[in-house]
Amino acid sequence: MTLGLFLDLFALVVGLGSGVAFSMGVLRIKDASLDVIAVAFYDSGAAVAKELAQQKTDFVFGSVLLFFSFALQFSSKAITGLDEVVLPFARMYGVSLSLVLASALLFLCYLLWCDLSRKRMERITNLIKENG
Repeated sequence: MTLGLFLDLFALVVGLGSGVAFSMGVLRIKDASLDVIAVAFYDSGAAVAKELAQQKTDFVFGSVLLFFSFALQFSSKAITGLDEVVLPFARMYGVSLSLVLASALLFLCYLLWCDLSRKRMERITNLIKENG
């Protein structure tokens, strides 16, 4: 297995993860807009603001993963000589390693994603409590 093929496979798995994140939320909205929505429309505003805050978090992680994925794919094809670098393991091990590393990266992003989502929900919830 070549280093170029390894990077390509790794990037494809990360790209798949970013596609999942994008499908969960592609809407960008400013935090200030969420604040207005949360307190301006009585009960329904709070629900909408929470959903939009979650979509914003999904969008951020999806876009970062997608950019990283494409950067890896571009690098694997654009940098001269990567296709000549042979890694010291068989193709099947390379496929397995790319899946494991990409899964570890996606799991780490998931933990960060959950933390950011929780913080945004707490901020919106506190704002709603303060402004009734």
